Amino acid sequence: MAAILSAVCWGSATVMSKGVLGHMPPMTLLAVQLTASIIVLWLAVREDYDGAALRRLAKASKDANQTRRLLALAVVYDGGKRSDA
Repeated sequence: MAAILSAVCWGSATVMSKGVLGHMPPMTLLAVQLTASIIVLWLAVREDYDGAALRRLAKASKDANQTRRLLALAVVYDGGKRSDA
């Protein structure tokens, strides 16, 4: 699902960029796109959880799949590699 969403965002951004370039200099468009990307990433990276909090949630969970996902996220939040999670 994430790959499809990424492809849709990338494709639509390319089409929009082509249309906007007639009204805005390329460097200004680049600055706007980078600023928007930083804002989206900043919102996506949540800081209200840490590894310990995710482990507590996993311990309280009754769903095995949810527990595995929470424990994998805890590894990543603690600085581990995604491949190790």
